[in-house]
Amino acid sequence: MLAVTLTAAAPALVNALSASSDVPSSWARDEINSARAKGLVIAEADRNYTSNITRRLFCKLVVNLVEKASGTPVAVTISNPFGDTNENEIIKAYQLGIVKGVSATRFAPNDPITREQIAAMVMRGARKIDELKGTSYASVSGTLNTTFADQKYISSWALEDVRIANYLGIMKGVGQNRINPKGNTTVEQS
Repeated sequence: MLAVTLTAAAPALVNALSASSDVPSSWARDEINSARAKGLVIAEADRNYTSNITRRLFCKLVVNLVEKASGTPVAVTISNPFGDTNENEIIKAYQLGIVKGVSATRFAPNDPITREQIAAMVMRGARKIDELKGTSYASVSGTLNTTFADQKYISSWALEDVRIANYLGIMKGVGQNRINPKGNTTVEQS
């Protein structure tokens, strides 16, 4: 009887668990709702909040941000350099200089993205928005001296962008003055 009860209850439990990942954590709700109201949350990123975000999905979010902020859709004008994806948003992000591949011909679209990659992409996106709009984001003088407890793990190509993103409050630390640069990021953190 117990086995029958557990078997019958299993689908409901699975549905309850999967539904819970479709609701943002309490700490993320206000920011997600604000981003959603501004059109910055695309449908594909409006679920599975506690799952790691992929390089592909984060590209889509950053390109959406650039297009919303500039008021102009980005037209692809280059050939796709990657053999492992043909997604328009990834090619747009590459064309805009927001993202690079893991090699000259490979993007790894389904790999989880690291926190340092996110910082670099967001700051490259901010610089592209500035270029398109003729504006400039907040002064970042003094950020180059910021030191994190785990700074030795931040790749040299990402260090300045991690510092700036942290200074501007775009990327918060993970506690104890650590940034966790190689750690992955969930959809809701993105």
